Amino acid sequence: MKPRTFLRIIFPLAFALRASTVFADWSDDLRVTTDTSSSRTETDGGRNVLVDDGFVMVVWSDDRDGNHEIYFRERFDDIWSAPERLTTQTAGSTHPAIGRLPGEVRVVFEDERSGHPEIWTKRRILGAWGPDSCVTCDEFESARPALDRLGVHLVWEETKDHNREIYYRGRSTGGVWGPEFRVSDDPGQSSHPSVARPTDLDSRLGLPDLVLVVWQDDRNGNLEIYSRLFEDFVGWTSETRVTDDSAHSKFPSAAVEWGGCSDLVFPANRVVWQDDRDGNDEIYFAEGAFGAWSIEHRITTSDTPSRHPSLFSSYHVAQGPFGLVWCTFPAIAWEEQSETGAPESIRYVDLGSQDAETSISETGAEGANPSLALEHVQVSGGDAVRHAVVVWEDARDGNLEIYFTESETDITITGIAPIAEPGGSLRLGASRPNPFCESTSFVVRLGTEAVIDVRVVDAAGREVSRLFRGRRPPGAHTFSWNGETAAGGPAAAGSYFLVVSGEGQRLTRRLVRLH
Repeated sequence: MKPRTFLRIIFPLAFALRASTVFADWSDDLRVTTDTSSSRTETDGGRNVLVDDGFVMVVWSDDRDGNHEIYFRERFDDIWSAPERLTTQTAGSTHPAIGRLPGEVRVVFEDERSGHPEIWTKRRILGAWGPDSCVTCDEFESARPALDRLGVHLVWEETKDHNREIYYRGRSTGGVWGPEFRVSDDPGQSSHPSVARPTDLDSRLGLPDLVLVVWQDDRNGNLEIYSRLFEDFVGWTSETRVTDDSAHSKFPSAAVEWGGCSDLVFPANRVVWQDDRDGNDEIYFAEGAFGAWSIEHRITTSDTPSRHPSLFSSYHVAQGPFGLVWCTFPAIAWEEQSETGAPESIRYVDLGSQDAETSISETGAEGANPSLALEHVQVSGGDAVRHAVVVWEDARDGNLEIYFTESETDITITGIAPIAEPGGSLRLGASRPNPFCESTSFVVRLGTEAVIDVRVVDAAGREVSRLFRGRRPPGAHTFSWNGETAAGGPAAAGSYFLVVSGEGQRLTRRLVRLH
């Protein structure tokens, strides 16, 4: 099936399947900074906030010391730490972005201590900040860094090729950055990159990593949005033009996931951006797969400018042919301006919910440059909570300060089973590798001795191969599928379901067989 035909099948589903959700009110605006200087988020496709394991972490630039420096603050159990100054140079440090792995926080930023802008990084390991480290230091200007939420993938814009291009580095073993890779390659100016990778949910399912990079580019005489996708075992796609109109499309923000309310597994790449094709700035969204993009969707329809969007993936649940499937939808925050063009409110919408867009900042706000983060947490009883956090810069106090608001969303789905796997002692681990070429293995865990049935079926529920049927003692049991059918021939490349039945339960996992 050709990618574009595939897209026409998938994307109507993405907007038709809306989950029933109950939204708690957004919290009162909290002022994160309290000084007389200008404190700025300056997102530019990076991440100024993250939420993970109950922690909320914020980075920003601040000129309270006579020049812009990078500051950090975190909250845990409703207790905020004191602001920490991360840089102590006489040169300016701006455009910070943050990512977090277990035990490590990474901040990247633009810094002029060498006489021109370069990309620097700073790591906190087990609570202690290490020294500043330069990522790009050479004779060329490097600016506007962006990180994925784990801090593993870094992109920035650089002038070494006689015009501004987008570059990428991934983190290799031992915390060292991998080799530099040039993402864009054209005679125009490429700038304002954003980078994303899938959430931990996709990693736990054993799916390969994806990296999506988006940026704005004037190679066509006006600013358009371009993209490149990296997939394990496949490599980088070619550059793809996302937008195609005579207006300016700029300030993109990226997200990428595996899946999307479908029996098929596919890389769902997403981007939002600011666009003035309608006579004033509006927020647009596009979704794609395999490096191709679907029809664009206009998110805002106001008479006043809507600018500087921030994108994150929000998970919902739908009923699939063998039980529940996770559905990913875009959650978007942006800056809404007044009729005079001054920053006004911060607005938010989750395209997977039944709720309309809403203003999440309080009356009197003068908010701009929002940064959005989400975390999904399972709690007792199979319920799940979506924790959304937005930070932005706000001039309501006479100077720019950093403000914060949050919301917790109950995403238990009415009328179908809980999100958690059914109760009982039967457990089905992730299949690895997945996708696979030759074979894939998985573990079935039994709490008691039981008769189990292990099968592979296609998306229509037809049996492809029976891997085991019989009695097994309690404990862990490893099984594998070599990609063959019951008749002994190779199964076609595509999507299948692993179905394990026993102890009155039936558990499923999706499998993808490659050529």
